[in-house]
Amino acid sequence: MLNKLYFTSESVTEGHPDKVCDQISDMLLDNAIYFNPSIHFSCETVISGQFIMLSGKMNDIFGFDAISLVRKKLKDIGFDHPDSGLNLSHLYLLDNIERPFISPRQKNLSTTTKIPQTDEGKKADDQGIFFGFACRETNSLMPLPISLAHQLVKKLDEVRKLKINLLLPYGKSQVTVEYRKKSPVRIDTIVLSLQVSPLKIYKNWKADLIENVIKPVLPPEFVDQNTRFFIQSCERKTHLGLTGRKLSVDTYGGYARNGGGAFSGKDISKLDRSANYMARYIAKNVVSAQLADYCEIQLSYAIGYQEPVSLNIYSNDTNRIPEYKICDLIRQHFQLNYEKVISQMQLNPAYYQKIAVYGHFGREDISLPWEMTDKAESLKSAAGI
Repeated sequence: MLNKLYFTSESVTEGHPDKVCDQISDMLLDNAIYFNPSIHFSCETVISGQFIMLSGKMNDIFGFDAISLVRKKLKDIGFDHPDSGLNLSHLYLLDNIERPFISPRQKNLSTTTKIPQTDEGKKADDQGIFFGFACRETNSLMPLPISLAHQLVKKLDEVRKLKINLLLPYGKSQVTVEYRKKSPVRIDTIVLSLQVSPLKIYKNWKADLIENVIKPVLPPEFVDQNTRFFIQSCERKTHLGLTGRKLSVDTYGGYARNGGGAFSGKDISKLDRSANYMARYIAKNVVSAQLADYCEIQLSYAIGYQEPVSLNIYSNDTNRIPEYKICDLIRQHFQLNYEKVISQMQLNPAYYQKIAVYGHFGREDISLPWEMTDKAESLKSAAGI
């Protein structure tokens, strides 16, 4: 059939090794921000079997029991189960986060004593390209495949913790949507790959997952008699994970581009976080203002400059005014100065680890600065729509 195509996105549960690393890195970031909201902090987490290493650096002095925090996080995720693949009592954890040197005299000072910082926040200290996206396929202005994939793994985690002790932390979802004339018309395939306890297996476990996980999530108008459901069990005997390896899961499921820089473990002064968040904020307001039904924004910054080097928009022929005029309106209504971007996209402590799983965008369960559409009316009025 003409104008018919399929698009697939995936998401992963909180027990996926790469996502475990993302959550650990962002949990430590949240704790660092709690002690110093303006801290510069970066962290990478590595999991290899029963070995977990934390690496990174911070520019402040305070008490930070990273090892205890990691153990608690792993237990909260569900790795206290003997079949989960990580044995909490036999883990080897290495805290290799670089901290400022503390002299003997400084050890007698308060644990929250600040290291003097130079004023480097007014100009970008790195270069990069950053993308934001929004479209009208869902209420959250996210593509339908990744939106459903996130909902499925979130529901899978909820069911695992509340209802079915058959399930273990590791799991993945995959959603294939059929499009006609650029619009989603039906769900073609649902795939769930998950870790199950061999001691808890029973005859109808797959049917129970369809009833308890899949059906509550899928919009019935997109499901028909030809929609396929594949539920697959898998073993995770060896855990290998690293922070920042699930960019498609974190962003738009491959439906739109990303600049390649990971989010987790980085404070908001890093453009990999703040500029990508700003680009999403712009795209969502452009679509909410009905300037376009599909909007991909690209921002680029250069070291030592305050303003973006370039601003670009791609609307896939859904724009109601010329794209160059949309760019002009964006520059008039959004503060793209590096320092302003950071301040606008700032979060409170304890938020980063929440968005480290189930996606950074389209979240309706958390109030996030980049999900606001407060510029939409002014954009619409200025465009004369």
